[in-house]
Amino acid sequence: MPPVETRVGHAGYDVQHFRGHDLFAELTGRVSWASMACLAVGGRRLSSKEERWVDAVVSVAAEADPRIWPPKVARLAAARGHALAGLSASLIMMSGSRMGAGTHERVASWLAEVVRDGDGDLVAAVRRWRQSGGGPPPGFGVPFREVDERWPPLDRALGDDVGPHVAMARRVWNEIPDPPRPNISLLASAVLLDVDIPPPAHVPMIGLVLSLPLAANAVEEAGSSDRALWRLPLERVRDGSPALRRSPRFERRGGSGSSSGSGA
Repeated sequence: MPPVETRVGHAGYDVQHFRGHDLFAELTGRVSWASMACLAVGGRRLSSKEERWVDAVVSVAAEADPRIWPPKVARLAAARGHALAGLSASLIMMSGSRMGAGTHERVASWLAEVVRDGDGDLVAAVRRWRQSGGGPPPGFGVPFREVDERWPPLDRALGDDVGPHVAMARRVWNEIPDPPRPNISLLASAVLLDVDIPPPAHVPMIGLVLSLPLAANAVEEAGSSDRALWRLPLERVRDGSPALRRSPRFERRGGSGSSSGSGA
């Protein structure tokens, strides 16, 4: 069998290597969780400035309200007492979804193309993107509100010294005032592009970012003694099906009998 080549890691007797770095001497106690995640997915260690950018994305993305998807999936799947089942199910749910991590590769690819082209007519570029498919395109629009409230705090946290993709995302925010407005996935993708994470790696990277609020829900639900999510209470179920129909043969027999075909 041919060997499998990898640049991810190597386990020695006394030294462990991760992405080309000495795990114990270079990384342990020296880099943040976000920086380790970027190293895992992107293969490059971040500078202190880049680490601050990604840390800001991790913090602002920690929306854990279980009434919304995908955190609701995490709780439903963890309700039988298995936190990892909840975390896994919610991450898988996002892989091809229009919510959460599933949108980020397309967002990143579009934004990278706009930056490469140096598109002076940004309004036209956004218009073409909006017309590229049905419904709001990835990177734009938020349910039930016109403005994504997560954008301003993340924008402030990034500061003034930013990369070209964040600068372009800010142009989109400032020059496209009509709805659907840009959402947090556009700015988060811009940050990841500026730390050299390529678009195909954005989905797993955002999955790692969102694993924190998902894990919070999964762990809480798995440890709960409340069994409300095991089965929907019958008193909360409304039967909206049409009324039963009676066949003519059933009616001729006086509405009684149990032979097959007695009802329709």
